[in-house]
Amino acid sequence: LGKIISPQTFYLDSPQFHEEIDEVFLDSSKIQVSREAPRGTAKSTKVIAKIVHHGLFEDGDKLVIIQSKTRPEAINRLTKIKNIFEYSSAFKALFGYIGEQVAITWREDKISVRVRNPLTGVISILTIKAIGTGQPTRGALEGDTRITLYILDDPDDEDNCLTKEQMDKNFDKFLGGIAGLDRRNGRVIVIGTPIREGCIVERLRDAPGWDTKVYTSYWTNSEGKTEVLWKEMYDYDWLMTKKAELEAVGMRRKFYSEYMCEIVGEEDRLFKGWKYWDGQLEHNGNDSYLKITHKNKQELP
Repeated sequence: LGKIISPQTFYLDSPQFHEEIDEVFLDSSKIQVSREAPRGTAKSTKVIAKIVHHGLFEDGDKLVIIQSKTRPEAINRLTKIKNIFEYSSAFKALFGYIGEQVAITWREDKISVRVRNPLTGVISILTIKAIGTGQPTRGALEGDTRITLYILDDPDDEDNCLTKEQMDKNFDKFLGGIAGLDRRNGRVIVIGTPIREGCIVERLRDAPGWDTKVYTSYWTNSEGKTEVLWKEMYDYDWLMTKKAELEAVGMRRKFYSEYMCEIVGEEDRLFKGWKYWDGQLEHNGNDSYLKITHKNKQELP
């Protein structure tokens, strides 16, 4: 669907993991889905295609919440959907025009449009709202329609994950929002890259009741060979160059977060096992210093 209605976006061959994401996105039995994937692997693009599919092919009025790290980022996702409805000639040829001229609501952060299911001919109302991480969604309603699809797309960044307290608040508001899903057909899909321990996507990893999976940019297969997640976008040499660049400026942990979906890379861990020392505090006038006589139970020369 995405390649048809927005061909300029899909300019590279899709990797296998895109097919896996599509499969779980289309499986209505998966109510709570979380996928972690490296930066720059078209996560948001896949989410946009899912929202369009949800609006077209699922019956009944729909209320979609797009929540991203900031309100402008969420609005950017909505703007891409609006551009498809307004300007995509392929979309208009297949599904009709549902852009601004015929919309019920067409705002920067919210649209409501009438859509016709191409399979059943049933007309319904699709409403999409864009909000930022930390903004409340508890009790969200559009008329009598509760949330049918809650998209949490890249919810974490360095600014909203500065403190444990802020991350706790963000997560609490998110849980309050998904409590308002339509009990009949509501779904929540979270897709992002982990930033810090305690961020939303990291907390959902292997959480009970969630269908979760973590992708990395490269890995070693059972035959000892290196495989790359999306070689057309980032091949192994590019990834190693990026790792070396970040290592050179003391930001190797950034490589692991952005491209390996690990909070801290093993090489950057400050704690590498317990260290023991013996000695005493000595004074010399106004100065004080530690005189260490043993390290890890071994006497120092």
